Amino acid sequence: MPNKRLTKLYDHCKNLKNSSCRKLSEAFKTSKSSIHRMKQKIQQRSHITGADFFESEEGQKWLIRLMVACIFVFGIGSTVGADKIAMFFMLIQVTCFIGASSGSIKRVQNSVKNIMLEYQAEQDKHVKDKAKNIEITACADETFFDETMILLLMDLKSGFIFTEESAKDRSHKTWESLTTHWVSRFKTVKCLVCDWAKALVKLGKDSYICVCVADLFHLMTDISNPMRFAFNRKIKSIEKLIKVESNNLKSYKNKGKTSVQYKESKYKIESLVKEKAEVLTAQKHYQREFRAMSTTLHPFLIEDSSRQTSIDAASKMHAGLSQIQSIQDRFKFPDKKNRLARAGRRITPACEQIDLWWDWVSTSLDGAEIEPEQKQWLKSYLLPYVYWKKQINKTRSKEIKKSYVAACLQAEQKLMSEPVSKVMNYDKHSPWYQWAISMTDWFQRTSSAVEGRNGWLSQLHFMGRGFSKDGIQVQTTLHNYWIKRDDGTTACERLTGIKPPDLFEYILSRIDSVPEPRKRKQGENDNPLNLQGVPA
Repeated sequence: MPNKRLTKLYDHCKNLKNSSCRKLSEAFKTSKSSIHRMKQKIQQRSHITGADFFESEEGQKWLIRLMVACIFVFGIGSTVGADKIAMFFMLIQVTCFIGASSGSIKRVQNSVKNIMLEYQAEQDKHVKDKAKNIEITACADETFFDETMILLLMDLKSGFIFTEESAKDRSHKTWESLTTHWVSRFKTVKCLVCDWAKALVKLGKDSYICVCVADLFHLMTDISNPMRFAFNRKIKSIEKLIKVESNNLKSYKNKGKTSVQYKESKYKIESLVKEKAEVLTAQKHYQREFRAMSTTLHPFLIEDSSRQTSIDAASKMHAGLSQIQSIQDRFKFPDKKNRLARAGRRITPACEQIDLWWDWVSTSLDGAEIEPEQKQWLKSYLLPYVYWKKQINKTRSKEIKKSYVAACLQAEQKLMSEPVSKVMNYDKHSPWYQWAISMTDWFQRTSSAVEGRNGWLSQLHFMGRGFSKDGIQVQTTLHNYWIKRDDGTTACERLTGIKPPDLFEYILSRIDSVPEPRKRKQGENDNPLNLQGVPA
């Protein structure tokens, strides 16, 4: 507690209001002057709202919880400065009961960070002990903050971060040294999703001994970068020329409609208007093909939810990219880094996961004691319905969301009309429905979770003016063991199936005191220019 003697003295004085300092000093075995100072302190802050509660033992515990919670949520979780937190405590008038200066807050914050690192070490050990029976789908990527590079390795299914550390380079050896101590503990790495960098491909094939999959996020980014702004630039350029020719047309009008210059200017305007219409049509065509490429990379056809192979998906995506490249060639949009060609090289490795996923589905049903037609029902009717239902909330594009909703409704109708559906139990809590959810979660076609994490780190880096080593570690601890999804589970719980101890309560149980309030003596500021004894 901040001051146990003060709390006991307050309770004693409350029960025995007329106790003298002499009697209290004998009861507490301390000097009368000490008792007098403590009584003065209690009296000076008695006017504050809630003082009776804050002086009690329960109130003191609540103040500790308040201080630790503010530091945990705002100071560590959101990198709010100690000065701002100190200002908050001053505004709610609790600085008379706890020491809440910026220096005190920094000391408590360092203590909280150390406890969080101890917690992480304990829980990481439990995860590693369970890892021998767990399969993962890993995703690796790097991000840059000024001169700092952070290497990140995450399990896409659970969102659990294995490695989040700064490094000087992103070579295969560096990746291997930072991640192998985690990855080697797991039963199987089903695949490594990455941006198809050479070091990461080598990491997956040689170090993890698994299939490498090119993620859709970077593939689609390579396509959109040279194209998304090119149309607007072209349209603005045409509109500018139309405006110039329109002004010329007005000046030529005085010379008569039969003048050569007037006719040429009018013809140019008509040509430019036609060209603008062609660009707008091409833009819609590009957007249509771009969305089609995104909705193609699924284990089911979006048109009828039938099974799709890697070869079929790759063929359709190559055809869509060919259409986009023809638009780029037609309007001569610049692509200095050959991003479209690079996207074309990534299509086949991106589609490899489809056949791989179907193998996982078949393997998961090998030991099931059900009829062959029931297995087919699971693959062709229940799985497509659950899969499309999960995809609806994974996109923010209105057009793509409409496609997923339509595919889900169609799959649901097929499921309801199938005779086997009357025999099989597939409500949300049934084992087969949970199996379908689990298999759906194994199909990870993008590194969006990693990119989202990078964006969050970028925001924290900007607000906190940089990262320290323990600063990154505590952020990893928060991500793995504290932050929860909509279903109320942490990343650790989704990975291991074990709910970790509450991180905040763990911290609170190890902090039994916070700094006490104190009043600084106001020193006199000597101003050598202010000489009162010297006449003007």
